[in-house]
Amino acid sequence: HINKKLQRLRPYMLPDAKIQLSSATTDAGGGGGTKENCMLELEKKNPDLMYSLTYVVCCLLHAHNLPLQQSWEKHFGPFGIDKNTMSQCAYNVTYLFELLGESFKPLWMEIIHEDWNDLKLLKVILTRWLYAIQSVSKIFEKYEKIKKFCKAIYEAKKSTYLAHKVAKETYQLLVNPQVKVMMSFVKAFGEFYWTPFYNWARRKGSKTKK
Repeated sequence: HINKKLQRLRPYMLPDAKIQLSSATTDAGGGGGTKENCMLELEKKNPDLMYSLTYVVCCLLHAHNLPLQQSWEKHFGPFGIDKNTMSQCAYNVTYLFELLGESFKPLWMEIIHEDWNDLKLLKVILTRWLYAIQSVSKIFEKYEKIKKFCKAIYEAKKSTYLAHKVAKETYQLLVNPQVKVMMSFVKAFGEFYWTPFYNWARRKGSKTKK
């Protein structure tokens, strides 16, 4: 690619002219004008762009977020209060655990009769696909236990009014078998596609080790 670019430029360059090659990376997927803004800044700093080639490399993981978000919301439904969707169910579970705060683990032990030894569930945010997949996968693995936990919380009223309300809404979503099927798909998608892709994208070079 670079050689072809140089061949196209040679007829317009002075005989002894040299071209400077450089590159830059961004913590963005390239949308929202990222590349255009980079180009404008480069023009300001180096008006003689014929003798300077700069490659702007965008973040591969960020670039995947928007198309994956659109696919998620199309097939699993949108987020929002009173939305009867898998998306809202997953969000509710993480929100309920957050509302219970320090009382969550003791309540889990009292109701489920085992320790919660897993890490805190991260909020299902589609701009951070790893969070969404990890949390939904963990909810699926403990699906029946979480359903039992939510039912016990709202029936016994062992929490604040808001937590009781969220627990009831979450249980009503969890009893929908379609929600469990969708979560099983997300877990499989994470195991067989996203996690291997994520590890590949973050691999270290054999020479640079970076």
